[in-house]
Amino acid sequence: MTSEVDLFPASKVVLGIDGGGSRTRVTLWQDQELRVQKTGSASNPSVLGVVSSLDVLSDLIAEALSGHPGHIPAAIGVGLAGVGPRETGRREAIESGLLDRFHCPVGVWNDAETALAGATLGGKGVLLIGGTGSSALGFDGAERVVQMGGWGRSLRDAGSAYEIFQRFAELLLLAQEEGEIGFEKGPR
Repeated sequence: MTSEVDLFPASKVVLGIDGGGSRTRVTLWQDQELRVQKTGSASNPSVLGVVSSLDVLSDLIAEALSGHPGHIPAAIGVGLAGVGPRETGRREAIESGLLDRFHCPVGVWNDAETALAGATLGGKGVLLIGGTGSSALGFDGAERVVQMGGWGRSLRDAGSAYEIFQRFAELLLLAQEEGEIGFEKGPR
């Protein structure tokens, strides 16, 4: 009989990654306890490209592992912006690249899907995201996931931080053009 301890010996750790358009977080888990958390720059491959995204992810993973000499990943799970069903080939390229670099099982999913799974614990539910990007997802609890939005700033990501700032800048410039407000040059 194989015990859970045999499957994940003390030298093995599991890494969870949340990568988006603003930042990336890597968590290192051992014996079901959070041991390390590292935060770095954005890792969205639709913005950075696959190679640069892999570099950001790999550097953060290596940094998380550096405090645990002799520990090797048993598995790496990644929730990453820019790897949804509309982005052909990126998910597979990130999985393959991390597998080549860390030699362990790797799973890569769209960050909105991992957020939905975490928020609903895999059950029926709806998730609204209003951060760097915006999206709404629903899961019927059996097999169907429905997503609206999540197209990115080039196609008006309604409700996102990018869209809110863009709208504010438009209103500010319009008010300045109509003489309602004035800008003063400050010291340089």
